[in-house]
Amino acid sequence: MNMTVIRSCMILALICSLSWAGCSKPDPFHTLSGNWTLDRYVDIDNETVSPAPGTLPRDVSLTFSDNGRRGTFEGVTATNLLFGSYKLFDEQGLETTEINGSLRGEPDWSDDVWPSLESAIAYLITPDFELEIYFDEGRSKMVFVRER
Repeated sequence: MNMTVIRSCMILALICSLSWAGCSKPDPFHTLSGNWTLDRYVDIDNETVSPAPGTLPRDVSLTFSDNGRRGTFEGVTATNLLFGSYKLFDEQGLETTEINGSLRGEPDWSDDVWPSLESAIAYLITPDFELEIYFDEGRSKMVFVRER
C-alpha cells in the first residue's frame, strides 16, 4: 500500500511540474514577438547582401505577436501596409498562413517583402537579437533588427 501512495505522489508531482512548465513565457528564441525593421536581404547561394537603400520614403517595419506557436504581424513597407498571420514549428520552422495589405507603387527593394514572407520556411533569432527569416526554399533570408 505504501508503494501505491508513493507512486501516486510521484505522478501528481510530475503532472504539476508539467503544468507549471506549460504556463511559462515563450523562449525569446522561439518567438518573433516584437518590433523589427528590415535591414538587408542576403542571397545565401551567391553570398550577396542587399542593404536597405537610404532613398526609401520610410523603413520597412513589422510588428510580430505570437504565443510561440501561432501569431500575427502588421507593418509597413516603403509605401504600403501589410498584415497577416503565421505558424511557428519546432526547429525554427515558419509558415505564413495569411498575408494581406496594399501593393501600390512599391520601390524595387521593398517590393520583395511580400513574396519573401509568403515563401518563408524558417527563422532564426541570432545571439545579437537579429531576426533572420529564410525564404526561397532557404536560399535567401531577410535580416531584421529589433526596434528600440
